[in-house]
Amino acid sequence: MSSVADIERERIVRLLEYDPDLGRRMRPARLHEAQLHALAPVVTVPRGLWDPSATAATAVAGPYGLLVLDGLMSRDLLIGDLASAQLVGRGDLIQLHDDEGAELMPLGVRWTVLEPATVALLDDGFLLSVQRWPEVVAGLFERVAAQSARLAKHRALCQLPRVADRVHALLWFLAERWGRVTPQGVILPLKLTHGTLGQLVGAKRPTVSLAVKELAAQDRVHRRPDGAWLLQQEWAPDRPDGDDPPRSRSRPRFAPGASTPGDAATSQPEQLPLETGASALRIGRPAARAAAPPPTDPFADVRTRIDRMRDAHERVTEEVRATHARSAVAREQSAALRRMLEVRPSVEGARRASAAGS
Repeated sequence: MSSVADIERERIVRLLEYDPDLGRRMRPARLHEAQLHALAPVVTVPRGLWDPSATAATAVAGPYGLLVLDGLMSRDLLIGDLASAQLVGRGDLIQLHDDEGAELMPLGVRWTVLEPATVALLDDGFLLSVQRWPEVVAGLFERVAAQSARLAKHRALCQLPRVADRVHALLWFLAERWGRVTPQGVILPLKLTHGTLGQLVGAKRPTVSLAVKELAAQDRVHRRPDGAWLLQQEWAPDRPDGDDPPRSRSRPRFAPGASTPGDAATSQPEQLPLETGASALRIGRPAARAAAPPPTDPFADVRTRIDRMRDAHERVTEEVRATHARSAVAREQSAALRRMLEVRPSVEGARRASAAGS
């Protein structure tokens, strides 16, 4: 386990320089001011077992949470001899002492730093430094909501009956956040072992190894020599009868520039149309082996997603405006209360002086 001595001594940094996404809703003038004065202590944690409470103990003022600025961690929930894993990375919030209140069902929590991590300590000093910029606090609330949504999606994919489907869906789920598009497919640079995959999908390591072999034989997933994962066919749900394995959607996504590991006989597959956006994290087989013709409008999904993002942006904008309005009312009420408290002593003094003179 990483000892306190192994953890880099905390230093104070400008948080928005490390995580500029927290200030994306701020006007330029306010953003510049927040970048200069929104401060937070930061520490770096090496690979290995990690105790967040020990990191918190290094702070002058005990933090109430941690914000991951870089690196990759695994949070394992231990139930007897079983472990259920959750990956935590850049932008995620970590609650300290998250095992409190679980006395009726004894659980254990184990943290492992997979890649050296940098975390910000959110303490009272941080709250004081950002109290002028509620947009930063609102951004942290959005992070919590996003984590909850990802966790719900993770739980849903773990309900798939076949382990091969779970592993395939999990790798695409992780690629949405950490994947990198290449001509050969989508590269997931996380060096996840079969044991870690088993903890992430709720299966034993030997079963996961068999599932990975099945996916490789179907040219869906391949393990690269550097430990990363190459995803070549997008995940698709099971058919309604549940008897046949899920079909790979053959809709072309990218223009491969080299043959895939499963196409040794096809050195130069047919060039496929390029697509952008979140839906670009999927890739089909070459057109010669496709089960369906390419779409007439390859950018239809992108336009649809942009429309949804625009609607979501408008809703969030209205919520932020409402928050600003409530903050303004609260400031006015606070100012009126301060003025009333300042006037009251002077009125009382005048009354006493008048009574003494009479």
